[in-house]
Amino acid sequence: MAELLTKDEVKELDLFKMLLELEDKTEDELVEEILGDELDSKRCYDGHDKQALWRKTEGKCPYCGEDLQHGFHGDHVVPHSRGGRTTITNGVGACPSCNLKKSNKVW
Repeated sequence: MAELLTKDEVKELDLFKMLLELEDKTEDELVEEILGDELDSKRCYDGHDKQALWRKTEGKCPYCGEDLQHGFHGDHVVPHSRGGRTTITNGVGACPSCNLKKSNKVW
């Protein structure tokens, strides 16, 4: 199993900086929503969540810029296996290729 990320490691992520621009939250509030204090039992984004993720990234993959019009994955910015919660705040819409390449890594 991959190591869980610390709050300081989350704050260093490039995508964290993007999320900070999108959300009306302080750094600490955003980290708390991404990691929380305990592991999240919900693993997958449902259809409603995925619609919100698509709108959040304006229909583009944040990793490669591909148009997500033909299908996409709900991707955890901080992977679930590394302590990331399944929340809209911790998610983005990503093209299948980038999401599968990313796996449980942090980009």
